Amino acid sequence: MIATFFTLTHGKIPLLAKYARRSVKRFGGVLDFFSVLNIVFSKNRGRIPILKEASPAHPYEKIRSDIKKTAYAGYWTELIAEWTEERHPEPGVYSLFVDMLRELNSAGAPPELLSIAFQMRFACLTGIEPVLKSCVKCESSIETISDNPVAFDMEKGGLICSKCRTGSNKPFLLSRGSVMRLNWIANGDIERIRRIRCSEASLAETDAFAEAFIVYRIGKKLKSLDFLTAIRER
Repeated sequence: MIATFFTLTHGKIPLLAKYARRSVKRFGGVLDFFSVLNIVFSKNRGRIPILKEASPAHPYEKIRSDIKKTAYAGYWTELIAEWTEERHPEPGVYSLFVDMLRELNSAGAPPELLSIAFQMRFACLTGIEPVLKSCVKCESSIETISDNPVAFDMEKGGLICSKCRTGSNKPFLLSRGSVMRLNWIANGDIERIRRIRCSEASLAETDAFAEAFIVYRIGKKLKSLDFLTAIRER
């Protein structure tokens, strides 16, 4: 079978895992989703490289035993798979992914909050970050914009104050608290994220914005997001 790995030094890379389902000696059933592995692979004369060995570094089995955590991790995985290019290292994204999987596997911050943090930091690392500190047109800072809720223009990629709103584009509306929280999350570490306290409604609004923004920027709906939505609606 062909398995795709996201690696620190080679980026996204497909590997041919010969007899993976039968080779207990080489793989031992370690090729599970959301696991951090130590792998050895070799070149294959211009073809897909061959996976020679794989051993678990961090299996993160608690993610796979929780349907909601699995849904969130699946969404992050598909996002990375869709956005990144093969054999193009993305060390920042790799470190972000590993950090968030580790936190998701623990009993730390809620999955929803981690997903917001993942998406916001992914956007920053890949150069598609939303403008959330000022009006994208007149550059008035969020502190001087009196609107509540505040409008976010997906096409322009940033907040748009009421004085600058024109045209027929329907903006995404965010409470001022959600805007501040998004800025705080984007620039904070895991410890800061763990300290965030907000209502379910506010968390849902912030999460919905992050997902809507990511989908708009990558230009397609992710199948894993449909599954995640279905899980949340149970």
